[in-house]
Amino acid sequence: MGGGTAVTAPGFDGQWLTNNNGIVLGTAQAASGTHSGAPNGSEIEGIDNAWGYFGHTGLHLTTAPTNVLTASGNTATVDFSGWAVSWNGIAAIPMGTGAWVAGTQNGIAQITCGSNCGNGDTFSLLYSATVPANDPSMMGNTKYMLSLTGTVAAVPEASTYGMMLAGLGLVGFAVRRRKLMA
Repeated sequence: MGGGTAVTAPGFDGQWLTNNNGIVLGTAQAASGTHSGAPNGSEIEGIDNAWGYFGHTGLHLTTAPTNVLTASGNTATVDFSGWAVSWNGIAAIPMGTGAWVAGTQNGIAQITCGSNCGNGDTFSLLYSATVPANDPSMMGNTKYMLSLTGTVAAVPEASTYGMMLAGLGLVGFAVRRRKLMA
């Protein structure tokens, strides 16, 4: 899924969620390099750009693959039980429980699409969680909400890249052969 905009909480002082890798279904997505102070480009981003919260840098990541749980018409649910935040040097603050927004469930993101959730369709995603009470971030029980809008984008499979590289190799071979014949 491509990027979009994010609804944030008080203290958010960075960039909006923007295109980076976006949320890639079926894979865990790492991110690292959070620190005290504003984002400075040293972060290893994955899903989105580094952001600031109460003067510290943060990143979104997943500790387990995000997968579609249900899909019907223009709605879907996605497993977000491995959703996490890296913030102020803490590698992974688990954000898979503590849903608090009406209509959301622990570890499950709600998606509504413009028509069928296919490639190129628009989507909105809603997810809520709560920072665990005894979290080392000292932000225990802080409510978190992620609200994204964007466009569904297909990610090419490895075999697609292989075919593309093989095709480019054949084109290069043909060009070289023409040069030798001339």
